[in-house]
Amino acid sequence: SAVLYRYLDDGGHYPDVLTVHTHAMAAARQTGDRVAEADALRRRCAVDFRQGRYQRAVDQLEWALAVYRNAGSKTDQARTLSNLGVVLRAMGRYHEALRHQQQAVGLARAGGDQYNEASAVDALGTTLCRLGRHEEAVEYLQRAIALFHELNEPVKEATALDNLGE
Repeated sequence: SAVLYRYLDDGGHYPDVLTVHTHAMAAARQTGDRVAEADALRRRCAVDFRQGRYQRAVDQLEWALAVYRNAGSKTDQARTLSNLGVVLRAMGRYHEALRHQQQAVGLARAGGDQYNEASAVDALGTTLCRLGRHEEAVEYLQRAIALFHELNEPVKEATALDNLGE
């Protein structure tokens, strides 16, 4: 399910996303691999987010976050905190989103994970913009653009540029 995630999600194949990741969750549960179960659930949450089922996405991401914390996976915690912040921002819960995204940046940086750091910095900048803290937002978004450029992620770099334009 991890390999198919980007293709299915970016392509808007939501019924397939739900099917693939639900089966992956069941397989992980049968083998007792809670981290793999949380991974599949986190990926499945994208459909709930994109279809406006925000509270459901929050609940599921919080469960996944607890699993990742117990496992000690900083990378997965960072990714999940950033995702949780994006959903909370969509719900208008900007201050909560900001706290999650700040934690995500710190964890990604501490884990040496530049990609997740760049994603979290981009999300943090966007949330700061929603809070009217534009000068701070510009600093974070410029950092995200630079990181995505270094990582040769032109689509993500373009998204961060769009966020900066906003």
